[in-house]
Amino acid sequence: MNSFIRSKKIYLIPLFFILLTVAIVIVCVFLWQGLFVNQSQNNVLQEQKITELPSQFSQKQFSTVSETEPIIYYKNDQLFIVSKQEFAVLDQFTSSQLKAQSQECGESGTEQDFSSLLSQYTRSDQAIQYSFQYQGQSQDSGLWIVTVIPNKLGYTGNVDFKKDFGICAAGSEKYPSMVSKKYLLFVSSCGSGFDDGSGRPFGCEKVKQAVEPTMRLR
Repeated sequence: MNSFIRSKKIYLIPLFFILLTVAIVIVCVFLWQGLFVNQSQNNVLQEQKITELPSQFSQKQFSTVSETEPIIYYKNDQLFIVSKQEFAVLDQFTSSQLKAQSQECGESGTEQDFSSLLSQYTRSDQAIQYSFQYQGQSQDSGLWIVTVIPNKLGYTGNVDFKKDFGICAAGSEKYPSMVSKKYLLFVSSCGSGFDDGSGRPFGCEKVKQAVEPTMRLR
């Protein structure tokens, strides 16, 4: 009897280890499948993010300008090139100019009001002008201009910014557009859109449509 029990134990011990090994293999397979599914889902999400990027750019064309610049935008060297100039803020804006703009918009600001406004700036405060030039034939100049100045006036939103610097006339280079804690951003118009029948594109509008939705102020 004892020998029979001992023989059963001898057979049961290897069987136990075999079952244990099978159980471990099954657990590992399930874990591996879970990781594979998660990775597949992540890949799908990544592909979705890529396809959500604006269609006029390829993935390789997306890059930002230098971190020292006040603006961030996606570049497309095939569509446009960018040049930059710096000017004194007080050479770009005068109290008489702002008064005239205010009157055109039906506001009642005086020249003294705008002199007080601009007194926050000194001759050392610089405006940066970015000229986005369309690459190719164009019905218009193909030029879209962005101007950035320091936000020394403490604007926190567009309402007061546009009230003080708003332009109601057509064809300006400095329509107030965007505010951040550090900077104010102005953009130019792209003209009347008159079609000369040549079939050539409106380069300024093409550049503006490509850059403006991606542009951010630091």
